[in-house]
Amino acid sequence: SIQRTRLVPAYNTVLREHSLEKIGLSDDDRKGLESSWKKLLEAAGDKKTAGTNLVLWLFDNVPKMRDRFTKFNAHQSDDALKANAEFNKQVDVIVSGLVTLVSNVNNPAALQAGIERLVDTHLNMQPSIGLSYFGSVQQYIHLYIAKTLNIAADSDEAKSWTHLWAAFNKVLKEHSLEKIGITDSERKLLISSWKKLTAGGKQNFGVDLVLWMFENVSNMRDQFTKFDAHQSDSALRQDAGFLRQVSRIVGGLETLINSLNEPGKLQDSLEKLTDAHLHFVPSVGVEFFAPLKDKIHFFIEKALNVDSSSAEAQAWTDLIGAFNKVLVDHTIQHIGLSDSDRKALDSSWKKLRSGAGGRKNAGTNLVLWML
Repeated sequence: SIQRTRLVPAYNTVLREHSLEKIGLSDDDRKGLESSWKKLLEAAGDKKTAGTNLVLWLFDNVPKMRDRFTKFNAHQSDDALKANAEFNKQVDVIVSGLVTLVSNVNNPAALQAGIERLVDTHLNMQPSIGLSYFGSVQQYIHLYIAKTLNIAADSDEAKSWTHLWAAFNKVLKEHSLEKIGITDSERKLLISSWKKLTAGGKQNFGVDLVLWMFENVSNMRDQFTKFDAHQSDSALRQDAGFLRQVSRIVGGLETLINSLNEPGKLQDSLEKLTDAHLHFVPSVGVEFFAPLKDKIHFFIEKALNVDSSSAEAQAWTDLIGAFNKVLVDHTIQHIGLSDSDRKALDSSWKKLRSGAGGRKNAGTNLVLWML
């Protein structure tokens, strides 16, 4: 009985340590996080001030982080930010997330769940917040801890924060790929098929692709004003404006392919390409890219001489599908509607129809009100 009493705690200790190691934290990291968090609070005087100091440091050390916020001007002075109600709300949100992680370092299951919730929260923001931001946090956080606590940058306490964000970013990378919708095998197929497609030269591949798009994506020829896209294929192949457009399209695709091994960079590339197309006048949106997603497999099948069920063709379909997913999200944002606006419009329209006894009555009531 005594042996059993001793065995269970010993087993749980080993289990906890192995679980933490799987997450990416050692027992020293756990102790370092707990002790340094207490010191950070003591140095600041309270949790709110500690959070404010950290967020202001993040603003200065994470590229473009200030640009992320729309409810307050993050480019104000530190003093102005400290007096800003929306900034203080954001500090509370960030501190709450940190507390969730630090308070669960002795509970691997809760820590893993906390990391995953925070990851998904940031990935579901519009635009998402991914490795392009948190990679910098992981890279520099030890410097903040060292400076604030007046300890060495390579101390266990400073390194424990680097390891915490490395664990966070590991999950972020995994969930980024899931959100994007490209599997690991598809990633490899896209890279290998790109090499095959461009074996005869990127420009030649691009010309063939764009000419195929002209024939298969409705009204695409009408989008271009710097050259006559309705010329014959042979004339287009000699047109400098057309060839410049081909280079831009190939460059965009190559950016995506080169980002496939870095999910955060891939997400960032998808968002940049999306925003570039939405800011064209007129914008280039889902009306063009949805047909491209549906038909791109035909081009890949012919170019690579593979059948319709090939994994390569499906990988390209999913890549364009990932682009379209971001495009839809950013289109709503570009229009000026938030996710909550969209949900509110949908629910209120249902209530209006229900309250009026049908769509026709709801429409009649609206028009009479307008008159």
